[in-house]
Amino acid sequence: MRLLKFPLYHAMHELGYKFAVKEQKPVGDKDARIRTLLTFTETHMFCVQRRLRQLIEQIKGFPMMPLKDIIDAAAAGAELVSGKGAMDERRGGNMLASSEANRLSSRDTITGY
Repeated sequence: MRLLKFPLYHAMHELGYKFAVKEQKPVGDKDARIRTLLTFTETHMFCVQRRLRQLIEQIKGFPMMPLKDIIDAAAAGAELVSGKGAMDERRGGNMLASSEANRLSSRDTITGY
């Protein structure tokens, strides 16, 4: 984040945008954060444009893909936009209904199914 702060603010200034950018500390394991995308994709709340080839390749290769940064950022963004997710659960919020939480907890850790 610190490396991108100045270029991000400069690009926003050129485009006429002004909004605060806050650093978000990662919570938990990267694979666990990425698995939170399953809920969004299954309910059709997360869609990927075909031109985002790197993201699609990381999604296809997960969890075997060595690079997972783009998909991790997508998971964090989905949680922030929806106001739900692993961060809320850690704070004591109840994101998922108990039946859905049970379904997600029974998934295979390698395939996600």
